[in-house]
Amino acid sequence: MTKVDGMRGWGHRRSSAGRLVATGVIGVLALAAGAAPPAREMTPDEVCTAVQQLAAGANKRQKVEELRRTIPPALLADALVAALASDPAFASDAPTRAAAYDALCRIGQQTAAGIILISDGQVDRLIAGLKEPDVQIRSVCAGALGRAPEPRRADVIEPLVGVLDDESPSVSQRALLSLAVLRMSRPVPERVGAIAFAPTEAMRAKWGAFDRERGGGASSQELTVREAAMNVVSSWEGLDTLVDRDLSKDEPGRTARAIAVGRRIIKDAGRTDIDDRRHGVVIAELAEVLRQPGEARDSDRGAVMALAALAKHGRSDAVKRLAADALRAASETPSAGKRELIRGALRGLP
Repeated sequence: MTKVDGMRGWGHRRSSAGRLVATGVIGVLALAAGAAPPAREMTPDEVCTAVQQLAAGANKRQKVEELRRTIPPALLADALVAALASDPAFASDAPTRAAAYDALCRIGQQTAAGIILISDGQVDRLIAGLKEPDVQIRSVCAGALGRAPEPRRADVIEPLVGVLDDESPSVSQRALLSLAVLRMSRPVPERVGAIAFAPTEAMRAKWGAFDRERGGGASSQELTVREAAMNVVSSWEGLDTLVDRDLSKDEPGRTARAIAVGRRIIKDAGRTDIDDRRHGVVIAELAEVLRQPGEARDSDRGAVMALAALAKHGRSDAVKRLAADALRAASETPSAGKRELIRGALRGLP
């Protein structure tokens, strides 16, 4: 396959820096065993050629995995960015383009904390990917931009906020998850606040249509997206701000907040840093989740786990007692599945 000018120019510029090393499956296994990996050298031009093979034939996902196993992340990222920008084969063939974006979103530089950060070049290409016609491409790009390196974090906020009105709620949710990870120390964008606390009828209609299309519950997508927006509020402005918001006339909002804060409580093993009054608000909303009709759902399991964590490890004896009492009261539910969950949690309390 003939290289296009854009990829050839990129390859020649990188070639002057010398040859780079790529390790295959054997190398990965050797690294895991603590031994020096057998390696083969690849020039940037060879990487370009390997990436271009993605456009030929089927089994694109398998080819992507092979590229990820055998080519250093930085070199592969540059080749994919160049191909997406200038290779006609990647522009004209939708499966090839989708596979390339999928690979680009899953590679990067791993930090000491195990987080895989994307590069400057990836950031720019993934921002462009938010405008792709393919909803799957928009979705994976929105999810990957939360791993932008520190100097570029401010640059991705506006593009992510810009897709919160995407026709697909899955894109909006991925964007919200990325915004939460970015943890900016400032008020959340107005659009995020609207989704979390004051969704419009148009938003609810879109979420409802999404649920009906997929056979979901009447409000499952609303809860999912609003929970994600509330995580942004908690991340940017603090958990106190989220808990203090008046949702007394907004039952779906209370449920979404209970789920969001419940996950945080589980993550913190019940040692969440809010005062006793706010803990009381959260415990009441977790108990409200358990009182909702129907059999046990993921939200019920999360509520039980969060209440149990607070009953064991809450910041004060008052919080521990309040959480345990909420579990005991909820154990009288008519749902056999919920009763089993709750009584199992009660057996584990001191």
